[in-house]
Amino acid sequence: MVKAAIFDFDGTLVDSMWVWDGVATRLLQQLGRNPKAEDEEKMRDMSLTQAAQFLIENYSIEKSVQQIIDTCTAIVEKRYQYVNLKPGIGQLVRWVHGQNVRCCVLTASPEGVATAALERLGLGDCFEKVTTCEEIGYAKDDPNSFLKIAEEMGAKPKECMVLDDSLYAVKAASQAGFKVLAVEDFSQIQHRAELWSLCTEYLVPGENLFEKGKKVFCDIS
Repeated sequence: MVKAAIFDFDGTLVDSMWVWDGVATRLLQQLGRNPKAEDEEKMRDMSLTQAAQFLIENYSIEKSVQQIIDTCTAIVEKRYQYVNLKPGIGQLVRWVHGQNVRCCVLTASPEGVATAALERLGLGDCFEKVTTCEEIGYAKDDPNSFLKIAEEMGAKPKECMVLDDSLYAVKAASQAGFKVLAVEDFSQIQHRAELWSLCTEYLVPGENLFEKGKKVFCDIS
């Protein structure tokens, strides 16, 4: 029986991976540094803390990790006002919430922008909390990130469903014993075959996402 559902935010609930495009480059230019094109890709799967540490160490920036995070947050806040739910995911969230399954969000993005977007999109009341990787102390490529949030939700891994789009997160959740629904995102399309092999079901936004997702929850329950 599924007692808790752990939803990713960017790329899973909302079509927002574009929000972070060029953020590091813009920050570095503001600081008078010459950004390397390949570093944007290197930071794509990092938490905000990891990315800030990477920039400080590799570009000799005399700012704190928190100052870097605050600057990045200020850049993306306006962009998040334009993100939308992925087709079908809102219906699935509301249905899962209506089944008395405890729902939360685990995200690498700032809590404030995620919470504001969910409220604007009408899903704010479906989640008990929005938790960040910084808050729990683990990035989502570490199985401990999912284990810790499941513990906080009062559920064992086998009693939880993780919904995520990123290969590294799907791998970590699977390794920790969670059931996983992979939600397709363009940023991860090159990993589609591997995601298929790791997850309980692969959900394509707009292609009967709600019906497929609902069926998995019902079959397990």
